[in-house]
Amino acid sequence: MDGNPIPYIEWSKGDETIDYQWTRYRANKKTLKIKDVDKSDSGRFVCKGINGFGKEQIEIDLIIIDPADFPGLPAGELPEVTPPVLTMETVNARDNFEKRSEETLRISCSAIGKPEPKITWYKNGHELLENTREKHGKSILLIRNLMQRDTGTYTCVARNMVGETRKEFHLHIEEELTEHPDFSNGPMNRTVREGDTATFDCRVRSSAKPHIKWLKKLEAGDTNYNQSEVIPVGEDKYRLIHRSLDIPVSRDLEYLSQLILPSVTTREAGMYICFVTNPRGGFNYRPAFLTVIPRTESIAPESPLILILVIGLTVMVIFLLTGITVCVVRKKQKEPMPETGEVRHNLMPPAPPPSTQDTMSINPYSMKSEQPLPPPPTPTQWSHIYGGQGSYTDSSHYEGNTYEVPHMHGGKTPAPSLRYGYSGYPTNPANHIYGPKHVMPVYYPDRPSV
Repeated sequence: MDGNPIPYIEWSKGDETIDYQWTRYRANKKTLKIKDVDKSDSGRFVCKGINGFGKEQIEIDLIIIDPADFPGLPAGELPEVTPPVLTMETVNARDNFEKRSEETLRISCSAIGKPEPKITWYKNGHELLENTREKHGKSILLIRNLMQRDTGTYTCVARNMVGETRKEFHLHIEEELTEHPDFSNGPMNRTVREGDTATFDCRVRSSAKPHIKWLKKLEAGDTNYNQSEVIPVGEDKYRLIHRSLDIPVSRDLEYLSQLILPSVTTREAGMYICFVTNPRGGFNYRPAFLTVIPRTESIAPESPLILILVIGLTVMVIFLLTGITVCVVRKKQKEPMPETGEVRHNLMPPAPPPSTQDTMSINPYSMKSEQPLPPPPTPTQWSHIYGGQGSYTDSSHYEGNTYEVPHMHGGKTPAPSLRYGYSGYPTNPANHIYGPKHVMPVYYPDRPSV
């Protein structure tokens, strides 16, 4: 490089100026020397000349070749190398994409060169470490379930030791109105015994497939959890639960997530939250509470006073019932039996069957005989009965059809045979009443005695 006045020469590699700090590099005006070169020295060098009337620069590409990368290369010879070039398929491919949420983006990029170039993908200048793969000599960028945050510029860069080439692709995700998922049947509160299984169901309705997660609110005494699973929300903390089960639902736009907690303990009681998000930016949540009842073998050691009170009340009730029963029984025993005509009639011996020989005889045991009663005895007949020892009333005192009950002397009770109408004599009433001897009165229980 010449000039008048003589230009000032400066060397640089990339964006860095080569100076005394580059220990293996020696720059002497028009000459640059590099000692013990390796692959890291490959790159583009710039020689720039400046004087008072202007400036000029020359670019030089340096390629460092390792013979081990080219097996079979004869000693002293250099391999054939070419910089990367994009294939016609990649050059002619569309570079603008309009997508909607939950759709899929697929872009392929390929290049040729010697040695074969390596392809790297970038998004907005940052290298992508996922969603890329190699297939049939092509590099493919594949993103499923696109979201609004995936909008941006994607760059395919092909490099080898000689140089590099690139192509940019632009992706735009259409904005949609935020939609919040709805709970068709949110989780319900549960109360179970210790050791049983608790189950929560969270049924969600959403036009886009939602992401359902379960959280448990941590209390002050909760310590049995992994710190990486904790989500702080203000002053509260929630633990992410990974044991949920997604169950297919036949209905459209409906999704079901089930949380199963086997063999629960009292430490697992508390608030559980079904948290739902969808690709359209909406979210919703619904809390439910789990109550765990401890299992106890017996209540006697825990509450002896209650057991004593129950036993004492039971004994008192038994004594009261026994006393009332005894009093009622004794009172029933002291009450007199009513001596009515019906009772006395029932105590009478059964009447003997009527004689077939004497059809005109009257049964003295029948109180309701259809035959008429015999006429009462006359005063003279009464005298025969008592043998003149008893008094009788004159017939002038009787009017009409009147019965006379014999007067008993001495306050003595008549013999049983007389009281109940049994005389011990033949059963013909006519002979008893009208006969001169062996005459006995007939006693009728349903007629009051005088």
